[in-house]
Amino acid sequence: MAVSHPPGDIAPREFFEEWLPKTYAAHVGARGPAGGPIEVRVRLEGEGGGDWDLRVDEKGLAVRPSSPGDELPITIRQSVEDWREVLEAARRGGGAGATGPGGSALDLLTIDPAMRQMLAAIKATVRFEITGVRGRTWALSLKLGPQPMAPQPNATITVDAETYAALAARKLAPAEAWFNGRIKIAGDAALAMQVAMALMPKFSR
Repeated sequence: MAVSHPPGDIAPREFFEEWLPKTYAAHVGARGPAGGPIEVRVRLEGEGGGDWDLRVDEKGLAVRPSSPGDELPITIRQSVEDWREVLEAARRGGGAGATGPGGSALDLLTIDPAMRQMLAAIKATVRFEITGVRGRTWALSLKLGPQPMAPQPNATITVDAETYAALAARKLAPAEAWFNGRIKIAGDAALAMQVAMALMPKFSR
């Protein structure tokens, strides 16, 4: 059964609190992730935005508004505009470049135990940027660890839309893109490479 897509004008609150749990239950069901429950906070900034906590366990996917003052081990922050770009790309069948980036917060709820153990050892914020998406830069910040998200990332990973499209289509390996200078890194290079190599397959498919 093909996975349905939300309406293009859906509000973030409706998407996270209503559409997403129902769609997850219909297509995935109550199948807990390997290695125990996973929790991810999504923080959307801009008109209609907000904070939501996503939890996947043996009961399925549960979503609730975030509670002030607490932190989750994984937090994703991006603008409402960039979040909508991901939804639009999914409706068009994924991809990147002129069609926008693929991948979403839900991908982080399906990480395997080995990757989860690796990510649990990191306490930092990494920002991902794709330049040239509809004439602008698409961005997502990922905070790993129980600490609050820092105002500035510890590392920034930047690729252009053409490179991202090649990575998403599996026509270009991340290591090849790096050695050819098509992946730009600012800040903590070792941290950036560690996170990028682990998560690139999740956000480029």
